[in-house]
Amino acid sequence: MSKRFSGCLFDHNFTCVDCGRILIFWNNTTVGVDTLDMAEQLLHMSVSCLISGRKFLLTCIYGLHSIQHRKPVWEQLRHIGQQQITLPWVVLGDFNSVLTPDEKHGGLLVTNREIRDLADCVSFLELFDTQHVGCFYTWSNNTGHSKIDRVMVNSTWLQDDLDIYTEFLPPGCISDHSLSITTVFRESRRRNPPFKFYNIHMAWCSVKNRPESLDHRFFTQDMAR
Repeated sequence: MSKRFSGCLFDHNFTCVDCGRILIFWNNTTVGVDTLDMAEQLLHMSVSCLISGRKFLLTCIYGLHSIQHRKPVWEQLRHIGQQQITLPWVVLGDFNSVLTPDEKHGGLLVTNREIRDLADCVSFLELFDTQHVGCFYTWSNNTGHSKIDRVMVNSTWLQDDLDIYTEFLPPGCISDHSLSITTVFRESRRRNPPFKFYNIHMAWCSVKNRPESLDHRFFTQDMAR
């Protein structure tokens, strides 16, 4: 792994679930990361941007497929949010749930039961979608489309007027999900490149071994820069 991603460090939740669900890379010359919590469906960390000197919290989500199986991740997010968070906070990933009925096109109609847990969690934590461009629907199986991947920030991020935006590329490059590229702190770009991080959805169930065996072609050259 270290030979294939020279200059990068990584962390994962492979100890929480067989084959793992979340794998994070970062360039340790520009980013400092401390993992604070992990579970089957999330990885929560503190991120220090060495370019701008700013610090924020980052929670990466990979939700399970059923309403019942996703309930633990909403409870875990609420628990994190109740810890008197004073830092700006980014929550991103595959939530495997739409937030409103209009975020799904085709297939069965969305019911209130399907969206209630995510909607209640987002409202409780006061999370807001970032400014974004590109695809509205972030997942497709050719017959149906839905927005189940998103990037959100807390009210502290907005109150501090911090810069952030996300680009959702068309699904189909690596999986049936969009690749999302989130850029933060563009105000520092005159002196240094802006800080970016990439969210790439993979079919982890097909990965039989530990992270050391992952093929590098699935990833961008710099996962965080």
